[in-house]
Amino acid sequence: MSVTQPHSKRTLLSAWNQAKSRLDAMSTKEQTQTLIQAGILTPKGNLRKPYKVLGKSSSVGAVSRKKG
Repeated sequence: MSVTQPHSKRTLLSAWNQAKSRLDAMSTKEQTQTLIQAGILTPKGNLRKPYKVLGKSSSVGAVSRKKG
């Protein structure tokens, strides 16, 4: 069995930037649907329990409020 190595800060930052670019290109409805499918938001659009702490301390997980 192989052991998964932790990702470098650069790799994580690159992944975040890619994900953010994709989300920024979507409408608000598409963003919300994506985050629901990923298990980050509930069907009502609220943060799920594991992500609530992030929502209180920063804008991480917040869907941008652009029209669309």
